[in-house]
Amino acid sequence: MDVIRLDLHGERHDDARRKTIRFIEENWDNDRELEIITGHSQMMKGLVMSVLQEYGLGYNIGRLYEANASRIITWT
Repeated sequence: MDVIRLDLHGERHDDARRKTIRFIEENWDNDRELEIITGHSQMMKGLVMSVLQEYGLGYNIGRLYEANASRIITWT
């Protein structure tokens, strides 16, 4: 399956929220898995999860059997 990625690792939090919103809206209803790379920052993960919840999207933190996940997987 093709995955579309957004890499937020190293981004400022203000920019990350805006980029996450744009990423979700640009890829809305495309039936592809979306991967958002957050790094290990709990604040960044929380910011991304908050945006996904605002859009009513389900998500997983990392992939099955992945220790210390640094990405969030969602679908639209």
